[in-house]
Amino acid sequence: MAKPVTVSSISGILSIILSLYITVSFSASVRNIPDYQGLYNASDDVEELTENIFNRNVYRSNRAWLVEFYNTWCGHCRKYAPTYKAVAEYFKESKDLLVIAAVDCSNEVNEPTCRYFEIMGYPSLRYFHENYIEGPQNLGLTVKKADDDISTNIKLVIDTLIAEQDGGRALMIPKLNPYNYTDVSKVFDSATPEVKFAILIIENDSFFGAQSILMFHKVPNILITYALKSNIALTNSLTVTEDLPAMIIVSRENLEVKKKFTNIVSAKDLILQFLKDEGIQVEKYISNDIDKNESILIDKDAKKTEEHDMIDKVKKMGDVVFQMDLETALRFSLRQEIGRTKIIEGDKLNALRAYLNVLVKYFPMGKKGHYFLKDLSSLVTNSDSVKGTEISALIKDSEKQEKFIWSSPKEWLGCKGSQLETRGYPCGVWTMFHYLTVNAAEQNIGKAKADPKEVLSAMHGYIKYFFGCADCSQHFQAMAAERKINEVSSYSESIMWLWAAHNVVNKRLAGDPTEDPLFPKTQFPRAEQCPECRYTNGSWNYNQVENYMKHIYSSINVRYIGSDMKVIHFNEEASNVNSNGILGPVDSNCKWLIMLSFYLGYVHASH
Repeated sequence: MAKPVTVSSISGILSIILSLYITVSFSASVRNIPDYQGLYNASDDVEELTENIFNRNVYRSNRAWLVEFYNTWCGHCRKYAPTYKAVAEYFKESKDLLVIAAVDCSNEVNEPTCRYFEIMGYPSLRYFHENYIEGPQNLGLTVKKADDDISTNIKLVIDTLIAEQDGGRALMIPKLNPYNYTDVSKVFDSATPEVKFAILIIENDSFFGAQSILMFHKVPNILITYALKSNIALTNSLTVTEDLPAMIIVSRENLEVKKKFTNIVSAKDLILQFLKDEGIQVEKYISNDIDKNESILIDKDAKKTEEHDMIDKVKKMGDVVFQMDLETALRFSLRQEIGRTKIIEGDKLNALRAYLNVLVKYFPMGKKGHYFLKDLSSLVTNSDSVKGTEISALIKDSEKQEKFIWSSPKEWLGCKGSQLETRGYPCGVWTMFHYLTVNAAEQNIGKAKADPKEVLSAMHGYIKYFFGCADCSQHFQAMAAERKINEVSSYSESIMWLWAAHNVVNKRLAGDPTEDPLFPKTQFPRAEQCPECRYTNGSWNYNQVENYMKHIYSSINVRYIGSDMKVIHFNEEASNVNSNGILGPVDSNCKWLIMLSFYLGYVHASH
């Protein structure tokens, strides 16, 4: 009597078939990878710079440049992007004076630029004054990023320009300092003869006034300035004391006050209407699309339907780790984080040594890849100082196909987000370190002298000194101290410490604007992933959680979809090794067993 086919056996067969389907689908999708796109595009007023464009446009420019150095995967960069777009929209009428620009440091093309300017955290703002000259000491003025409030960031830029003018620079920009006289008798002193009207804005700070000065700086018949509420003599002489901001329009003839507006809602609209009434044409000086609506604050989702289909297919596989995600995370880490550091020495070098040491011990790579990691480790171990360019050059060289080091393309699979800027590298870093903690535990069973903190310590050092998201790094360091990372005393504690830490981060980011809509930040594992991981009252069953982590992040659970198994098993007999792209290496003598299980699955399913 034939043994009945159980639900679990059919489920396993269906899982294999689904994996084959994903393998074929992924191969097709890799051939159609879209062109690289950062957080800004042509519809924004932010000018994207690459290395060549930066050197050609910023240096010796007759304009000033405010440049955001960002990283596409950085959550804080994604949160800041709508604000920065709004800042660029605000200053769009003065692009001939000040350019709002950005450099995406996650794009390998920009790696030399980000390293040269020593960008160690994202997002970073640098101001480059007019006629800026390249030099090792000329790295731009660091502008401390404000929060994500648009008005605060606009004022930050204005204050930077005022400080530049106070320092004798930014002279191509109209004077942004406030009008400090006690009456309007001096208002035309700096005006050219063709100026017919002076517009004086009185306010609590320099927001409306500076905006109007910059917005209308091309119009030849008017002069705009502003005064602060603190100029009491002036406000009293104009009988403007309470309802601010206010606007006074003065004609050159007899310094007559032509118009007075209090509690103005939009200085721009009032100025435009006044100029129209006076017959002053401004159309050729002010663009027609000056009033973009709030949609400028919404990032557009241009993802293709097939990418979402791929995500759905991967999610149906359940909790698995993909070799492609591990390799992509490591490559990004080495080349675009560690490699962008100018000089690595002291505590930074010690952190890099610890990081490479655990990679050599526990990261899953083929023979050539393992030798490559050992060579990197030897380089930093035998040196007192290492240049980031050295690391970057070695990583770049390792990408050559004939090197047989990397088995996968630099693409995300399990960590792929539904939007270009979501998930990706942060997901890959968590996945990699979960894998390393579990495999350190697997490989050190019975070894009394092994250090159960080595992976956590390496992660802590890496995130402290190399992780690009500065705010994320600070959060992690604070959490590590609060949760006593240094008191971990066993490999089981190491695994569970990182699991708990990951859930702390998920809780903090749940509902955050940077959250991927298809991958909400929930406490993991979810009940449907591991029913045994929670008691009936909803509390955690820590023993079952540990078992779950050991299973999910075990080396035997790694999936090799999209990976070349001849690289994983590179040796003199590599030609005899085949890959099914699902379960890892498959010897040619066993290949028929896989085919038989597909056949049996089809037969039983058809009955």
